[in-house]
Amino acid sequence: MSDKYNEDVKRLLKIYKNNPDYRDEYYDKLLSRNRNKLLMSMLDIIDDEINNFNYNDESDLTYLFTLLELLPDVLRKNKFLQQTTINRFSSVHRTINEIIHVKPESLNKKQNTRYKLLKNILYKLEDTILKFNYEIPDDYDPSKGEFIYYIIFNSKNLNHFINAIEEFPYLVNIKDEKEYPLINKVLDEYISALDKYISNINLGPLDDLLYYKKVFKAILSSPKIALNEEDKKILLNKIKEYVEHKELSVPRQKEKLTYFTNNMMLAILGEEEDKTLTNLNYEYEVHESFKAAHNIEAKKVYILNSNLTSKKKRKKIYTFDGEGAYELDDALSIEKKDGIYHLGVHIADPVAYIDKSSILYDEARKRTRSLYSGNECIPMIPFNLSGDLMSLNQGEYRYAMSHYFDIDSRTGELIKYYIKNEIIKVTKNLKYDDFNHDIVHGSDDEAYLDTLLHLCEISPILSQVYDEDKVYQEFHNDNSKTIGTSVVENCMIYTNYNLAKLFAEKELPFIYRCHKINEKQIKEIEDLQERIRLRSDDQSVIKDLETLKNIFPRAYYTPHNVGHEGLGTSFYSHSTSPLRRFADDIASECIHKFILDTYTEDDIKAYMEYIEQVSDEINQKRRSLDAYEIERFHIKNNH
Repeated sequence: MSDKYNEDVKRLLKIYKNNPDYRDEYYDKLLSRNRNKLLMSMLDIIDDEINNFNYNDESDLTYLFTLLELLPDVLRKNKFLQQTTINRFSSVHRTINEIIHVKPESLNKKQNTRYKLLKNILYKLEDTILKFNYEIPDDYDPSKGEFIYYIIFNSKNLNHFINAIEEFPYLVNIKDEKEYPLINKVLDEYISALDKYISNINLGPLDDLLYYKKVFKAILSSPKIALNEEDKKILLNKIKEYVEHKELSVPRQKEKLTYFTNNMMLAILGEEEDKTLTNLNYEYEVHESFKAAHNIEAKKVYILNSNLTSKKKRKKIYTFDGEGAYELDDALSIEKKDGIYHLGVHIADPVAYIDKSSILYDEARKRTRSLYSGNECIPMIPFNLSGDLMSLNQGEYRYAMSHYFDIDSRTGELIKYYIKNEIIKVTKNLKYDDFNHDIVHGSDDEAYLDTLLHLCEISPILSQVYDEDKVYQEFHNDNSKTIGTSVVENCMIYTNYNLAKLFAEKELPFIYRCHKINEKQIKEIEDLQERIRLRSDDQSVIKDLETLKNIFPRAYYTPHNVGHEGLGTSFYSHSTSPLRRFADDIASECIHKFILDTYTEDDIKAYMEYIEQVSDEINQKRRSLDAYEIERFHIKNNH
């Protein structure tokens, strides 16, 4: 940029700073210029001033605060310019740090004033870098202290917090306007979350408790944390006081109180946490094995249901799963007659084996889903049931919830949809690889080959009930998707859609799988996607991807249908994986009660309340179980 243009911009910035009564006028003069040209000039100005900084110089640099204050307005809506600015500021940041570190040993009054000015410019520069690096909302203009509080207590983004204190380590020692240290505030939130958790006789949500524990330990592990013995004593006394005043009569609640408070006290005292599976399982309320009572109940259920038979005419029914599948809970059958596809989606039905009175039902509700880590599976239902008796194994009679669809092959119109609770016998268990190979190379089994061909023909018709949002698609993109996985996925989505639609239209109690994205989230997502596209360094891309995951809302369970925006459909449910998801068992219960059986108004009211409660339990536990699977994988790989 020309020296004349830069001097003109510098002049306007100084006038803007020194004449508050005329700020609107000079703000308009500045912002009416070409934004790209103005930005380059502003970057050149701060570059020049810092590179030519001299402790003995008397030039006024306070206008640089004005420059940094106006910068967000210059950059607004231009992600490419933001990236350019961050790169330039990083260089200026390094230069200021170098100047500060080699300051004169003894400073006179004038030099000390210049030193303090430079440090304040550094702080303001860091505020700007943080704002852009971590996607703080445009209407929120924080200092570093407010920023760190924002990402910890508002956005609750652990990755952002860890990245921020790696970039600016001294932030761990920040205090609020009342001089209250950050670490004390985090401990307060931890104790509050612990109180909510243990005050529920069945134990409450874990997410906040584990989140604040990780934040607290990240602060403690920072090399820049300034905690003297008196500070540690204050933290320890805060925990002791809480324990002394907390009255609990249930042993399990007292155990959890002891575990979590002692864990934190040992961390304050400098003790490393024991990273063992035993501790991990206890902390996350995960039980790898079942209690003796559950096992004996499972054995009884197995014996009573091991001799199922059916005299119905057998259909050709096939399962298709990935390698190493533990629970086979969905199967397909299809015929084509007179231009009509007769599609059967057959779902394993644990509810037909165990009802609400069973302790196996209670345990499945507590676990909410099966857990997978590497090649391991911790089942929701004892494996002799979920992987054997209830699983749709070939040649075995099994209870199933069968969804039948009659679909016009020409128009794709759904002519008829009905559900049967029946006993089926799977013809063959196959892998996705079998599907992919045989649809290309053929098979001597004519009935099987017809099934594959008809499934491939009907798959595009089934996919018309949903239209995935592009961002949602990116988040759920499966690079291993093949013809077989796509066909099966379309069958399951079609079933989940039509089942949810059926209950919504009948206005009967049901558990829906919903997903909503508001306009602000869409804007933030679009901006961040553009920023990721422009990023060049891997670390920055990783940060932005983590931010995107944090912004993008999760689907959730609810008895109130609001549609699924991610899938682009007005109705959706989870019903096709009942051996590994408790929500699907609730869907099966609703079918049994309100589609296949009789019910009263009292039943409707009771089920609505029950589904509300169970939905909350599953939603609350989901994030902590996701974290558990990751931590378990790391522990197993490090031993």
